[in-house]
Amino acid sequence: MKRVKVKIETSVETMLGDKPVNEFLSDVADICHTSLEYSTSKNEGCETLYEDGEYEDYRNDMEDRVSVLESAICKILNLLED
Repeated sequence: MKRVKVKIETSVETMLGDKPVNEFLSDVADICHTSLEYSTSKNEGCETLYEDGEYEDYRNDMEDRVSVLESAICKILNLLED
């Protein structure tokens, strides 16, 4: 006589607002990746500015990088608010 095996599975989808959590985390990861990639893409040029003593341009470049990362944080916070 053969036995009957029963397998019961439960699926739970966690939502954050109207988005599944996995989709939300993917959006956050995309924002972080894009922003960090942009903010570090000028490393070589920045080192040259620093070595050449062009501190004003170097400072402006650093401020630009910080504003990119601030923007990323704001986008993530906006996602959390929604």
